[in-house]
Amino acid sequence: TSCDYPGHNGIYPIYRTIVREVISSSQRNCDIKVFATDRVRYAVYDNKLYLLNTDYDLSAVVNIMLKNDKKVVMLQPLELKSICVD
Repeated sequence: TSCDYPGHNGIYPIYRTIVREVISSSQRNCDIKVFATDRVRYAVYDNKLYLLNTDYDLSAVVNIMLKNDKKVVMLQPLELKSICVD
């Protein structure tokens, strides 16, 4: 608890620490890890990994760590690709 109201600047450091820990703990426990530039968006639905390159001009290299498997995928500009993760 804090004497400051929730939006006060004094409470920001503890919020930053809590959010950082929650995000990093969820990434540590995930079976699928995607390493790519910030132009690549990804999501997992129904045992499929969907990758989207949002850049209009540049291709993107995506490294996927699936348990102990490593896979490298190349995405063309504006390409959407699905990969089965079973």
